[in-house]
Amino acid sequence: MAKKYMKKAPKKKAPAGRRRLQPSATVVAGTAALARRGIKRFMNARKASTEAKFQKAKRAAQNRISQSDNITTAAAVVVGKQRTISFQEKVSRTIRPPLVYKRNYSFSAECSSGRKAMFSMRFNAMTSDDLNNDLTSYKSSMFSDTVTADATISANGERDNAQFYVDKLTEKIRMVNSSSNSITGKIHLFAYKRDSGTTYGQTGALLDPVNMLQYYSTQALSTIATGAGNESFIGNGWAFQNGGGNNGLNWAALHGMPGSSLNGAGQCAQMDPALTFTSPQVKDGINFWFRKVGTASSFSLKPGQEFHSSFLFNDLPIINREEQAQYIFIAGVSYIAVVEFQAGIVGDSTAISGDGIISTGSAQLSVIRENTRTLGMKNTLRSKTVLQTAPLAQILIGNQVIINSDTGVGLSGTVIDA
Repeated sequence: MAKKYMKKAPKKKAPAGRRRLQPSATVVAGTAALARRGIKRFMNARKASTEAKFQKAKRAAQNRISQSDNITTAAAVVVGKQRTISFQEKVSRTIRPPLVYKRNYSFSAECSSGRKAMFSMRFNAMTSDDLNNDLTSYKSSMFSDTVTADATISANGERDNAQFYVDKLTEKIRMVNSSSNSITGKIHLFAYKRDSGTTYGQTGALLDPVNMLQYYSTQALSTIATGAGNESFIGNGWAFQNGGGNNGLNWAALHGMPGSSLNGAGQCAQMDPALTFTSPQVKDGINFWFRKVGTASSFSLKPGQEFHSSFLFNDLPIINREEQAQYIFIAGVSYIAVVEFQAGIVGDSTAISGDGIISTGSAQLSVIRENTRTLGMKNTLRSKTVLQTAPLAQILIGNQVIINSDTGVGLSGTVIDA
């Protein structure tokens, strides 16, 4: 039986002259303009939202200050990440566990009227009362929790090729405005870029950011212009004043804290407010020795207000005994914080004529610093050869038997000339 097939209907042809519709240029331009206006409104709304959040956070911070006896706290500066401890290190630490060393310091720092003051605080420096003392007393500290060494533990300071590690270093700094004028300032954190001692060459300049700032700013001036290579006044933002107890060599004075207040050994560096670590005449020298870590923490304190800041260092490089014996500052291990501050604007009430004298006032910061260092010694045991029998006998060279390779005759007690 024949199959019947249905024929498909023929396709209708499109009428002649028909074209596809396209949006006009006017519509395209209007749509683009509408999109731009929408984006602009969105960005303005987002900006307003961000500004509102900022103002809300600012008000919250001010409320916290007013509700916490004028104490404000900056975010902690964290350097490095905590390293995962291997199984071998865990076993080693059961024999030689790390110890936590704690120190407290308190001091005051003053700034003269019309000046900006700076002082520094060393972190992990090989000084007599800091990291060096922790390394040399580690063995005795295993059996004592005081600074008094245990006499029964021998060879505490022996150069025994030991390797030390600092798991964590925490520095907490609390500063209060203990003067009658308002204070503004910053805290800078620097890292030492290379192993070094205490001074720079034969100049006596201490390898401290504050001292190097003094040195490079003074030496940048022409000796023809100053007559002696040292500026006789400050106020132009270029150099430190001549004279004083250091005869113009301000870079040789100790500005490191702790150690004292201005009534003792520690002195703040006094300078023109225009001089900074980024000034063109000093920045190359500063960058040769130091690396700026992060951004500076700024503070503004009314009389009686307090500012808290903290630094946390994790997983620092291994410290070798050789470094302990040769250097004061170790690259990657040693850091230094510099605090710069100045008082607000004041007037001179003793002026009789004219408009009086306007300058910045005197200021004082009272500081408490807490230092906590977790330090341990790596297990230095290595595989070695153990001789289980007596060593070979020693025979004097005159009694040694020498075999003549040509005749095979043994000659006793005879040395054959070459």
